[in-house]
Amino acid sequence: PAQRCPGCGRDGHGRPYLPDHPGLGASLSHADGLAAAVVGPGPVGIDVEPLTRRPGPVPVLRRLLPHDEVDAACAEPDPGPALLRLWVRREALFKAGRDDVRLTTWTDRDRAAVVALAGADGADRALLPSLTLRQAPPSGR
Repeated sequence: PAQRCPGCGRDGHGRPYLPDHPGLGASLSHADGLAAAVVGPGPVGIDVEPLTRRPGPVPVLRRLLPHDEVDAACAEPDPGPALLRLWVRREALFKAGRDDVRLTTWTDRDRAAVVALAGADGADRALLPSLTLRQAPPSGR
C-alpha cells in the first residue's frame, strides 16, 4: 500500500491506501515485534499492542478517552490490561477515520497481544476471517 497524510496531503506517511483499489480501506499497526494489517470494503482500522504494555497515566487517558470507559477499566481488579484493551480499541476506531464505523472484534492473541479491528457496517464477514497476527521482521517493517 501507499500512504498519504490527510493533514499535509503528501505521500510517504499517514493513512495507508491502495491506489489501484479505491473502494478498499487499509490499516497497518506494529509494536514491539508484532504486526497487523487489514484490508476491507470501506474504512477499516486495526491496532496491535503487546499485552505487557500500559497505555499511560490515567489522567492523560481521561483527557483522550470517554470517562465512563476509563472508569470502568480502572474498576477492574488489575486495571492495566483493561486500560490497554480500551486504548487499542479506540486506536482502531480512530484509524478507521470515520464516525460510521464500529468495533467488529477484539482479541488477545497467542503472542501476548491485544488486537482490535474496526470496520464499516456490513464489513464484518469480509474482515473477520482474515484477522491474523504475524511476528514482524527485525527491521520493524
